[in-house]
Amino acid sequence: MAVADLSDVRCYYKLLGQGDPLLLIPGLGVTSRIWDTVVPELAEHFSLILVDNRGVGLSEANLLSSQRNVSGVCLAAMICYYLDF
Repeated sequence: MAVADLSDVRCYYKLLGQGDPLLLIPGLGVTSRIWDTVVPELAEHFSLILVDNRGVGLSEANLLSSQRNVSGVCLAAMICYYLDF
């Protein structure tokens, strides 16, 4: 299991496939498992980055700052982390 150590939480992610990077972000309240049916096909063509958002699935929730964790700025910071490989 791969974990991104963000400023206030640890978020789960998984890398699969090879090719140009493709970041798959599930909707709020849904885990990265939502992509299970399309992952095999996509992994043939892309380096997939599958993530569990903060507080969902295998990612931690920071209850002290839960409102801030779903803000656009916070989501953007998380995306930058994953794309900085």
